Amino acid sequence: MSPSIPLDLDSQVAQKVLGWKPHHLGFIKPDGKLITWQSGWMPKFSTTWGGMGDLIAALEAQGFSWWLQGATNWPKTATVGESKFTADTAPQALAMAALAAIEAEA
Repeated sequence: MSPSIPLDLDSQVAQKVLGWKPHHLGFIKPDGKLITWQSGWMPKFSTTWGGMGDLIAALEAQGFSWWLQGATNWPKTATVGESKFTADTAPQALAMAALAAIEAEA
C-alpha cells in the first residue's frame, strides 16, 4: 500500500508555494519530475537550511520579498510580503509566512 501524503507544513509548501502536484507515490514537480517516497527524499522546507534555500529561491522567482529577524536570538521571525510569522526556527517561520502570503494572494 502506498503512503498517503500528509498535509504537514512541508507538503503544504510544496503544493501551494512551489506548485508541486500530489501523487500517490509522492509529488510531481512542475517540470514533470516525480519525487517519490521510495527515493528517500521528501521536501523539508520547514526543517532544513537547504530546504529553506529552495523555498527562498521559489519565493524570489514569484516576486515575493522576504525578511528574517532574530539572527542571534530565539524564536525567529520571518516576513514574506505582508505576512509575518514567528517560530522556533528560521526555516519553520519562513515556511509559515510563505504559506500565509500565498493564501493572501489567492
